Amino acid sequence: MNWHPTIHFTLGGAHSLDLTPAPSKLPTKMAKVFLSHSTADDRYVSQVQAFLRAMIDADVFNDIFSIPAGADFSEEIKRGIAECERLVVIVSRDSIRSAWVQREVEYARSLGKPVIPVRIDNSDIPPFLATVNVLDFRPGRGNKLHFNTRSLPATYTGKLYGRDAELRQLFLDLDDPNVRVVAFDAMGGTGKTALLFHFVQQLKAGGWGRLQSVFIWSFYSQGSSEDKQSHAADFFKAAFAHFHPDGKAAEVPKDPREQGEVLARLIAEQATLLVLDGLEPLQYAASGSGGAYQYGGIKDPGVKLLLAQLADHGTGLTIVTTRIQLRELEGNSSFRRHHLDQLPTEAAIELLRDLGIEKTAFPETLPAPVRKDFVAAIDDLKHHALSLNLAARLVADHHQGQIRAFADVIPRLHDAAENEIHENQRSPFRVIRALEAGLFRVLHGRLQRMSAAEAITDSPAASQLCLLYFLGLFDRPASLERIGSCQAR
Repeated sequence: MNWHPTIHFTLGGAHSLDLTPAPSKLPTKMAKVFLSHSTADDRYVSQVQAFLRAMIDADVFNDIFSIPAGADFSEEIKRGIAECERLVVIVSRDSIRSAWVQREVEYARSLGKPVIPVRIDNSDIPPFLATVNVLDFRPGRGNKLHFNTRSLPATYTGKLYGRDAELRQLFLDLDDPNVRVVAFDAMGGTGKTALLFHFVQQLKAGGWGRLQSVFIWSFYSQGSSEDKQSHAADFFKAAFAHFHPDGKAAEVPKDPREQGEVLARLIAEQATLLVLDGLEPLQYAASGSGGAYQYGGIKDPGVKLLLAQLADHGTGLTIVTTRIQLRELEGNSSFRRHHLDQLPTEAAIELLRDLGIEKTAFPETLPAPVRKDFVAAIDDLKHHALSLNLAARLVADHHQGQIRAFADVIPRLHDAAENEIHENQRSPFRVIRALEAGLFRVLHGRLQRMSAAEAITDSPAASQLCLLYFLGLFDRPASLERIGSCQAR
């Protein structure tokens, strides 16, 4: 008989249960439930027993009341488990140390009985229950949802271009229980973060679906150079504050591997979306001599173990974005790797048009010759999303949005030394050089026209050029405090 009651419960500070049932039609057949627990939890177990009887008219086997005086305790326990339909095990500090509780769980499994753990305190989930979904009845937890999306960088466009297939795939991965970790790899500026941003915004607009917790962290704050710090201390501190029941007061283990293992267990307790954006500062950019480490491998042992545990036991989805292909989970059946290609031509044209390129002259359809100029400009910048975005803004602001200005403004690669570097990696720098050269030309013209009493620093172009050079001091997002320090010096 299939009967799925809707149960509302509240937990007080002393594990008290509100047993007031909503009006409902009770089943005619009593469900048989075996309660496995430690003697120290008898008071709480009595409330659970009353709760099950009140809500589903369950026939509950509880050794306190179900075993007659003088009966063989071990045999009665076996009989109770054999006759039950499911076993409910109370997970507490005392029960996880009980040999009886573990034997009862193992015996129920040997008979093919479903095992339902109910957690009532902050004790660790024991290994014999590590692969089972746990009901969280801890005080203060209830159905509280946790969503932390503050660390997700905002995209530079309010619209997602050319990534419809990848966006659909993310939603499919989220709904697929066989997929636990997804990685998107591509060079910088391709649109990995933009894809995540729009995915999260759509989830939020839809009420987050089945998710109970969302935690997003960006490692771009550490920079991406090989000589920069490659630890994850700030991430673990923030993640423990989010997932641990003690919140910001939670103590982060000192051992990195223990950090990863404990955090993985906390995350797996709820349907969680974990996003690790820009993981490359924590990855090896080259293989070590003698196979000491592998290109794309993770340097931080805590993050390495965290991803491995979530791939094996996660109950939600972990998304990683990186410029370096993630090698760590290759061969794991729950891992999916997606390489993000450059923008398709039509999507790139749409991006340029939306940013004002030939929008006034041709508001509707592009004539064939003009379209040819669009394709040439897009091909020259290798369909690279960030390069196209920067170039379009430069041309729209200073060259009336004329597509042919791309060929005049964006410098070509001339010398052999630059051509030895893959052009894809040079495109954003070519646009920055074009902006620098354009500002210099404006300043040069101003200098020739200005009087002796004028100051060149009063020119907007001078301010913009200084800002461009100032930004070049940073390889990561700069805090207002750091910017203030630079200004003071």
